[in-house]
Amino acid sequence: MSIQNEKLINSHNGNGNPGEVPNNNVKMTDNLKRYSCVIFDLDGTLVDSFQAYKDAIGAVLSSFPEKKEFPENPNALVNSPSSVHIEKLFGKIVGKENQDAAMEIFVDKYNEVCFKKTSLITGVKDLLTYLKDEGKSLNVATNKPGPISRDILKHLGIDKFFDCIYGTGDGMASKPSPQMLDKIIEEKGYNKSDVIFVGDSPNDIITAKNAGVPVISIASGNHTREELRSYNPNFLCSGLSDANYITDVRLEVVNKKNKVLGKSDKISCINQKAEDNNINKPKTWRDFLNEGKGDKEVADLSYTAYLLSKDTPKNSIYRKLAFESDIKKRCDSPEKYINNTIEEAKKSNKTEHFKKIASL
Repeated sequence: MSIQNEKLINSHNGNGNPGEVPNNNVKMTDNLKRYSCVIFDLDGTLVDSFQAYKDAIGAVLSSFPEKKEFPENPNALVNSPSSVHIEKLFGKIVGKENQDAAMEIFVDKYNEVCFKKTSLITGVKDLLTYLKDEGKSLNVATNKPGPISRDILKHLGIDKFFDCIYGTGDGMASKPSPQMLDKIIEEKGYNKSDVIFVGDSPNDIITAKNAGVPVISIASGNHTREELRSYNPNFLCSGLSDANYITDVRLEVVNKKNKVLGKSDKISCINQKAEDNNINKPKTWRDFLNEGKGDKEVADLSYTAYLLSKDTPKNSIYRKLAFESDIKKRCDSPEKYINNTIEEAKKSNKTEHFKKIASL
């Protein structure tokens, strides 16, 4: 249902799956930590609005029993570029002569149920907390009206995480126009190389490409991985929780090329990948777990010493360890365990071993 402005980039190449998915094992936090500014879509990315939209559409249908046609997936309306498009869709469903009345019923019902029947998607609050502790600028760009978007995020208790929350009615064109992303980037003063967009639809992928920023595409249910992959996002995953590993779609292209490229071309691809990886990026708990050959207690201690060497506050160390590792599953009292780990790491931080860790 995405509407593509002819003056904007049409990123769909029509070639389908560009290759086999490699096992990249890149965590959501590891990927997002590379960027200073993260811009999120709202519906299907941060919040689940399916039931609220379903109830609103149901109210329209019950009011017009002689409806002409209706889409199989009610939640497809979530990805419509604007309320104008939704109104036109209702014109097809109930007839143009009834579309204004249908839209009024839809809006009234949605406003009635949206707070009660909109919920956070699993892992969202933990991720936002983690990124905020990392000093990231978090923002929202949605095709839902701006005022109701801000009210919903406030109702769900996560509005405090965001610097900017923009939607339709805020003076900018709807996605796939890049205007909302451009305004956020300009207001926050970032270069586009410091920014990444996160969304769940082809429309979001096109928006990011129009804005000239990379995009993580979330296959949260409205669109399949195969459909999203065909639009060539930079990254692809199943959800915002760190339980969902990210596929670097660029690697898929490299893997496909490697089947036919010569040796020198393969080396060029590898060098480009090394450059993209940014060897100076911060280390994570999983990095120390791999270096410690799977010993989780060694990883806990080593990562804590590393964070202490970076003058990381104690409360941030606690959040990082609790979020990045499985301490909560391993310990009866995670807070006590982490406090002991911090104290032990402080004592060991002066040894040659931990000096070496801190320099990594």
